[in-house]
Parts: sequence; structure tokens; C-alpha cells
Amino acid sequence: MSFYNFAKTIANFCISAFYKIECTNLQNVPDRSFLMCCNHVSLADPIIAVMKLKRPFRFMAKAELFRNPLLKLLIQKLGAFPVDRGTGDMTPIYTSIDIIKSGGNLLIFPEGTRSKTGELLRPRSGAALIALKTGADILPVSIRFENKKKFRSKLYISYGKIIKNSDLGLVENNPRTLHSASKHIMEHIRILWEGNTIPQPENNL
Repeated sequence: MSFYNFAKTIANFCISAFYKIECTNLQNVPDRSFLMCCNHVSLADPIIAVMKLKRPFRFMAKAELFRNPLLKLLIQKLGAFPVDRGTGDMTPIYTSIDIIKSGGNLLIFPEGTRSKTGELLRPRSGAALIALKTGADILPVSIRFENKKKFRSKLYISYGKIIKNSDLGLVENNPRTLHSASKHIMEHIRILWEGNTIPQPENNL
């Protein structure tokens, strides 16, 4: 067993022991390369989002976490690569593009940072840019805690229907379409988060 699968098994056990997990629509997860977009409410989200899935995922983590050698080794083994937020460094985007183009799976949090209240935040354009550059389809995912600190409270994980890349209305060298696509992706996450039905694709142009 790889370290990734071992760590995921341990995390699955620990998280399942603390929370009552309600995981829905696993049948929506495709058996191919795609871009998973999820809201961000806890430090454990990179594990929570994928712990029921078989394929390994890569994900971005803030650069500060890589300053501790032991923590750096651990999260790298789990598929993390650094992003230095607020610097304009495009390296994480290029890494993400390479992952998708090589047939891997990528988890990204469109909000760009963790919500301290649990409420959804305004999306940034990183996920839409990666989708534009790779042609990847999007799998929207919602994580919601009933009460993050309460033992045996519910943890909801919901997987939406794949958003086809062609439905995002992305156009090269057109920032407006990145903004519209980001809102479209976040709306799918929002409706999962609220427990309603998935919206129909819209023309974002």
C-alpha cells in the first residue's frame, strides 16, 4: 500500500470516528482525469474531499506549510504542492496544468482561502483558468459541517454532476469569461451546499 493510500485510510477512520459522514452522489465521480472544485471550510478538506475516492489527487497548499520540514514531507506525500498567495507567482497554475495534461486529477478550492465562518466566499479565477488551459471538465463538490467541533455531528460531502468544459463559455484572452465561468462553478457548489438540485448549464458569454 502506498503512503498516500495508507494516510487516506487512517484519515478516513479518524474522521469517520469523530463525525457521522453523509456522502452523496459518488456515482457522479468519473473514472478519468478531471478538475475537482470544492468549497473550503477546514484544514482537513483536501483529505475529506477525496477520502471516499480511489484515484489519487494533487492539491495546492499555502507556502507557509512547507517551511516545516516534517510537515512539508508529509503533505508532499499526500499530493500537495505550494502556492504563495498574493505574489502573482504562476508556478502553481503551470503545475496544475501539467497534472491535468498528464492524466492526473487535481483538487482546487475556487475561493482561494478557507472560510472561517463556513459560509461560501467569492470565487477567484484560478480554477477557470486551469480549465481553459487544459480543457478539463469540472466536478463540483460541497463540504459542510453540521457542527465542526461537536463529536458525532454530521459531515456532509456531496458530489455534483460533471460540468463539461464546453459549458463554461471560456474564451482565450477574454478575462470576462474567466469571471463568468468562476461564478458558474461556484453556483454549482453553492446549490450542492444548500442541498438543492443542480442548475442547468448556462451560456456565460
